[in-house]
Amino acid sequence: MKFIKYFSFLFLATIIFNSCDTIVNVALPPYKLQLVVNSSFGNGDNPEIQVSHSLSSLDNSSYESMTNAIVKLYEDGNFVGTIPYDVTTSTFHLLTPFTAQTGKTYSIHVSASPYDSVMATTTVSIPTIPTQRKLRSSAP
Repeated sequence: MKFIKYFSFLFLATIIFNSCDTIVNVALPPYKLQLVVNSSFGNGDNPEIQVSHSLSSLDNSSYESMTNAIVKLYEDGNFVGTIPYDVTTSTFHLLTPFTAQTGKTYSIHVSASPYDSVMATTTVSIPTIPTQRKLRSSAP
């Protein structure tokens, strides 16, 4: 019995101290920062847009809103206006009255140095209105 304990200890110690210890250096390509645009608006909404930049998975920095971006709004391909940054809400939004309309297609073009420009397009859909409600009993 003592031999089995001694042999088990010796075996585990051999495995632990002789395990693979090879360090492999991997040449990762440099990470290219990109613009990140977050916006959500629907029928009757004034678009509010948040602009930031991506972070590397190894970056410990915190999220920062980009205040120097140029944000342009288009409705069905027609230029609506350049959207200014609002310090109070930390977003870009139109200060003049504007509401998105059902069935229209909206595009947001965002540029900021030194990043590549980005564009996003959406069509405001018709709101879904439930016509019938049924409650199902979950009891057997």
